[in-house]
Amino acid sequence: MALVNFRSKTTSGFDEDALTTTTPGERVFNFGHLTTSGDLANGIFGEADGVSVRNFGWIETSGLGAAGILVRGDDAQIVNFGSVATHGTFFDPDPDVDDDEFFAEGITAEGDRFRIANFGRVLVDGEASSALSGVGADGVILNFGLLDSAAVDSSVMAIVGDGSRGVNVGRVLVRGEDNAALFARGEEASAVNLGAILIDADNNIGVQGVQENTNLTNMGTIRINGGECFGIGAFGDGHQISNFGRIEAHGDLSGGIEAMGVVVLGTVGRDLEVSNAGHISTDGNLAFGISLGLTAPPQLGGFFGFFLFLLLRLGAGVLRRDAAQLGDLALRQRSVDARRKLLDVQIEVVRIVAVLDGAPELQFDFLAAGAGRVDGRRTRSVVPGGRLMAGSAGTRQDAPA
Repeated sequence: MALVNFRSKTTSGFDEDALTTTTPGERVFNFGHLTTSGDLANGIFGEADGVSVRNFGWIETSGLGAAGILVRGDDAQIVNFGSVATHGTFFDPDPDVDDDEFFAEGITAEGDRFRIANFGRVLVDGEASSALSGVGADGVILNFGLLDSAAVDSSVMAIVGDGSRGVNVGRVLVRGEDNAALFARGEEASAVNLGAILIDADNNIGVQGVQENTNLTNMGTIRINGGECFGIGAFGDGHQISNFGRIEAHGDLSGGIEAMGVVVLGTVGRDLEVSNAGHISTDGNLAFGISLGLTAPPQLGGFFGFFLFLLLRLGAGVLRRDAAQLGDLALRQRSVDARRKLLDVQIEVVRIVAVLDGAPELQFDFLAAGAGRVDGRRTRSVVPGGRLMAGSAGTRQDAPA
């Protein structure tokens, strides 16, 4: 079955979605202008397995906890060719109860094997709102378009689920504080930047992974104009970081790559690995190219104590916003815990192809286009630069020419 909308629709009531479906396997096509102003009033809402949504129009919400597109159920497929904008902050039905909040996400899916692709524009500016988010195992999020976030205390593109993957091929703009541009959490999870991440605010991270056994890769550009920021940050145990692209950090106490444990969460920074075959540059006061492996403040003085202090200072924003983010990453009743989850991918990527059939049904194919392979667990023989593991002496910031 198919639900096709060409009309403009406006709603103002509480939980009054513009388009809805509860039919398993239904396809929803929107070519119109959908506007909602009520709290929890989503632009498009689906609650069933196998629902697919294609947006070619304009969706805008302004109520608390009102998402642009939200699908709950396994095997969801969401493709945006148009524009999605949300302006509301989160909705908390009971301030005395934790984890019952609803968030004004741009596009979000909750359920296993989700597929989200953005070829258009997604804008969010409410507190704790994400542009793209997915919660569930073996899911995929791809951004080929523009993600523009003025939100605070959030992630612009987030995956939460074992075996899920998040890849940016387009542009991600971060204009608010205390955010991660790409966030991932989960066993065998990964976050990959092949495009451009542009940060223009303090206390942000370009690509972030938390807890254990995630893989973070930059093959594009991460440009930072702000203090206390990092291009790539991994917090916990067993994380793998690879930089084949360019990271530029312009700001005091900002840096290229940071990997460390989080003592308050019981992770001490074991088996952290950083490989850099790209370029890292910093020009702020007390800025670092790479920092690795230090966690709690031991009884150290002198240079080591000072160095550790700086690392903790650099991580202060992370600890501040991630106490909740890492402790119980889930922030929403509709399971949109969807803001932080990592992938430990095998990346045989040099290009990513999205193939549309006549339906159009979106298929995501990761094609090998080069001889090298990056495997978060095994070899990095194709890396011409240095390999740095927790406990190693020294750092390498640039691959040899």
